[in-house]
Amino acid sequence: MLNKNPEEYTWWSNRGQAWAKNVGWRIDYQIISGNLADKIVSTTIYKEKMFSDHAPLIMDYNISLDH
Repeated sequence: MLNKNPEEYTWWSNRGQAWAKNVGWRIDYQIISGNLADKIVSTTIYKEKMFSDHAPLIMDYNISLDH
């Protein structure tokens, strides 16, 4: 819902040079409760290094952890 940018994926097949051609799917998600939706600051798909056929989906939240 937040990342509307085209061609930003979190998974690429190991076949047909999908990573090199950036042909992938968005199949990794973070699910949060509704009261946190307005606390999201940014989203990023980490692609600096390839760890596996998935890329980490990073979410930054503005949340106070005060008791």
